[in-house]
Amino acid sequence: MKYIVILLILLAVVFKTNSTEEEEFRVRIIANSNSEYDQMIKQEVKKNILSTLSKVSDDKVEFIVSNPKLIDLVVSDTTEEAGYNYDISYGENYFPTKTIEGIMYPSGHYQSLVITLGSGLGENYWCILYPNAVENGENVEYKIYLFEKLKSYFSNSKNNI
Repeated sequence: MKYIVILLILLAVVFKTNSTEEEEFRVRIIANSNSEYDQMIKQEVKKNILSTLSKVSDDKVEFIVSNPKLIDLVVSDTTEEAGYNYDISYGENYFPTKTIEGIMYPSGHYQSLVITLGSGLGENYWCILYPNAVENGENVEYKIYLFEKLKSYFSNSKNNI
């Protein structure tokens, strides 16, 4: 029995589903600068973009690609008072390695929406829309189906002994 459990764990590790560069779609928002005001504007753009996307029940990536004017309107409305320009680009962009909630996302070129505010010299925010990995500071608990089943099996086995 012990060998079966070890084999199952090894299989889970080998067949772990990691998203690849081809599967991921990222959103990045780069602030004008690191000033408190520019970082606040970046956070507002982030909030408004994610709020808009949260209302989409279908494929969010398809929504972004199919509705560039709506994305532009959200950014324009948010940055209007700040008075600086912005650039919105879709396509393949380089992302450095980043860790979110203990999960490392490797560097590479990914399909993405990049919003650059003003000169784009400030800290940036990014998230992965597919598969979903949004950096929001909330604690997320990840579970693996196989491990949950094994835990359940062993707890039931102990209770039956």
